[in-house]
Amino acid sequence: MKKYELTNETLVHEGRILHRIRALKDFGEVESGDLGGWIEKEENLSHEGAAWVFHEGKVYDNAKVYDDAKIYYYAQVYDSAEIYDSAIINDFARICSAAQIFDRASVCGAAYVYGRAKVYGSAEIYDFVEIYHEAKISGSCRIFDHAEVYETAKVYDGAEIRSRARVYGSAEIYNHAEVYGFAQVCGKSRVYDVAQVYGNAHIAGVSEVSDASEVKGYAQIHNAVIDSGCSYTVIKKFWCSFGTHSALYFTYTKSNGKWTEGAFCGTSEELIKRGYEESEISGMHYEACVKLVETLEREAQDGQQIFIQR
Repeated sequence: MKKYELTNETLVHEGRILHRIRALKDFGEVESGDLGGWIEKEENLSHEGAAWVFHEGKVYDNAKVYDDAKIYYYAQVYDSAEIYDSAIINDFARICSAAQIFDRASVCGAAYVYGRAKVYGSAEIYDFVEIYHEAKISGSCRIFDHAEVYETAKVYDGAEIRSRARVYGSAEIYNHAEVYGFAQVCGKSRVYDVAQVYGNAHIAGVSEVSDASEVKGYAQIHNAVIDSGCSYTVIKKFWCSFGTHSALYFTYTKSNGKWTEGAFCGTSEELIKRGYEESEISGMHYEACVKLVETLEREAQDGQQIFIQR
């Protein structure tokens, strides 16, 4: 026996004729006779399980909602997206392309999931978030407040991405790590073990941040390791009074003995040479900074982090 029928109440949406649905029997939290949301055809909503479209929710094109999945309020599922298991799509969320939301995952607010992205486990996605390309979000992680995860990045195991942070490339964030506040993690980098990356920090290349370490401010970490035994030093170009904030800082990472400034990543000698190519004054300041860090490194204990922002 079918669990719902298409009523004669229709709505034209994006060039598609959608039908409001009516329950024909009791199931889950739905009672016989209840009116639901809108679907284009019966292929959009399974007659098995407790899957349902509530309120003004819309499912159309070749999208499928099945098992015990729920679509609430003004959420939309379209293209070839699939929502199944006990997943919940709520508020003004949009799921499209070939995206899949399953297990006990929830997507709400004005979140937008598309491409071949997958959200599963007990992940929570909300606010103005975008998850796309082939990103995978799983476990008990949370992504919210204008954050973006894309390309083949993975976020899982209790991690949290928020406050306009971006995770992309093949980066992985896991084991309760946090990335927030305009920070970016990309390349093949990994942030894990309760580590935090925030501010305007940029983690790139094949870097690792772990052991509850913090990378913050305008730090630029490239092909380096930051943990309890490996530090970094951020220095402001105090001799410059122009450029964006991020362009006024450069970073030394102890694990690989290199300096990073924008697209540049090199040794102390290469940094100094580059400085003198800009101007003699610039070269002299870079050389002085290198000597200062070398002195501090000899005196500092392993694991101590030093921030110089003059």
